[in-house]
Amino acid sequence: LQQQQQQQQQLQQQLAFQQQQQGGPAPPPPLPPPPLGLPPGPPPPPPPPQPPTPPLPPLAPPPQQLQQLQQLQLQLLGPPPPPPPPPRGPPLRTPSGGGLPRPGTGTSTTYAQAKHAQLTLKDLDKARVLMVAEIETNGECAQSALKDLVCILKQMGLHHEATGTIITYRAAWLNDDRMQESLDNMLLDLFKHSRNLEGQIAVTGQLIAYSQRALSEGRTGWMIRTGGCKNTVSVHRRLSTLYRLRGQAQMQCGLWLDAEQSLLKALEHERLHAKEEDLSINIDRAACLIATGRLVEAQDLLLHVAATASLVVSETPQAHSNTHTKGVGGSSVGTVRRVGLALKALIELLERFAVEVRKVADELERTAAVVNSALDDDDADGALGGDMSHNSGTQLLGDETAAAAAAAGAGGGG
Repeated sequence: LQQQQQQQQQLQQQLAFQQQQQGGPAPPPPLPPPPLGLPPGPPPPPPPPQPPTPPLPPLAPPPQQLQQLQQLQLQLLGPPPPPPPPPRGPPLRTPSGGGLPRPGTGTSTTYAQAKHAQLTLKDLDKARVLMVAEIETNGECAQSALKDLVCILKQMGLHHEATGTIITYRAAWLNDDRMQESLDNMLLDLFKHSRNLEGQIAVTGQLIAYSQRALSEGRTGWMIRTGGCKNTVSVHRRLSTLYRLRGQAQMQCGLWLDAEQSLLKALEHERLHAKEEDLSINIDRAACLIATGRLVEAQDLLLHVAATASLVVSETPQAHSNTHTKGVGGSSVGTVRRVGLALKALIELLERFAVEVRKVADELERTAAVVNSALDDDDADGALGGDMSHNSGTQLLGDETAAAAAAAGAGGGG
């Protein structure tokens, strides 16, 4: 009751204030509140109806004063803050509670679920199915899905299927040189694992073409991934590595002349990169020379490599720090061991070649002795035949002379 009375008093005061401002009659005084503890009496009669009063317009400051207030507010508080961004919906969640990227932000939901299955759940079969779905639907991350699918197949031990997957899906990005180069690098690793020499030769040829194109465009660095980290190497160093891999594959195929040309190209680019020769490339060159029968050239090349490697090993650490000399193509001690093994193999080959030459020489000597004995027999038979013909000729000449003398004697007698 007290609350109702207070509300009524407030309403009456407001009405009185409004009527005073409009110049109307004052409202009747409020009724006294009933005493506490007694039951309320009958309600008072309702007041006579009053005509509706129009609403009062809000009091506004003058325009000049409003401008001054706005300027003062800018000076004290600065510009007003930007409006808050619109509220976002709830984030997507994986079964383990982790957040998934939203569609349209560069990573599709299917690809994110596939990565979650691969890395968190360790379910390679499910990850494989999701990666294939992302590739076939040409999603936002189809290229990354193809690379990850190849890695998943390698983890499952399906290297042959990984090779077929690259060959099947790479046609979707024929105009993307970076994607094609990345797939060729993966193919090269797969061909190395399966010892597919023809495939290695073909893929290294394509990678060499990419590197030569980059070199013609003026690029000096090349991004590679080593041990999970990205590193930058010079284009000449990459070309040297590719030519060397190509030459080694050609050596295993028995294409010794082609392998020698590839190794010479590798050595040329290595000199442009490191300003020095790669000793291991020269060892492979010596093997090509030995296989093609140029043993003296192989011996000279191996002796040169041995001298260079011994010089590198005998240098002190201070000399290394002053001259920045390094054993290119592996550790210097390993290079010396390879040279020693190559020289040992060359010596054995030369010894075997010398034994074969000695055998051939002995055979030639025996053949020459047989021919000489045959010639001697022919000479003896020729001499005996000459004596017999000489005797018969003399006898015939004597008979003719006797007949002529007889004829001459008969004529003279006549």
